[in-house]
Amino acid sequence: MHPPTPPGAYKVGTLFLEAIDASHVDPFTPTSQKRRLLLSFFYPTSDNRHSFAAAAYLPPAMAANFDQGYHLLDGTVTRCQLHAYKDVILRDVTPLPVILFSPGFGEPRELYMIVLENLASDG
Repeated sequence: MHPPTPPGAYKVGTLFLEAIDASHVDPFTPTSQKRRLLLSFFYPTSDNRHSFAAAAYLPPAMAANFDQGYHLLDGTVTRCQLHAYKDVILRDVTPLPVILFSPGFGEPRELYMIVLENLASDG
């Protein structure tokens, strides 16, 4: 199950990373721990190979919570995949602008995956 195809001219690659900022304590955790940052990258690519896996729309635990919270059949959201290729390498694309996005207001960044995928497809 896929959301609508991104409208842009480029295929999209995506990469998810976790970074630890050892110089800062996270003010939002109940115990004292280093600041943990979850980063999502969406970028245009000209790599047309189909051997790359599509990225999941949501991580499995979050998808299960959505299924349960919205009274969906188990596995409904888990089967939803983005059009973006997971961990594909950026190739042969001219320099393009970078957009930094932070959802704010306590909203999970995963709710914006389709919007970010669409922006990357436009370059």
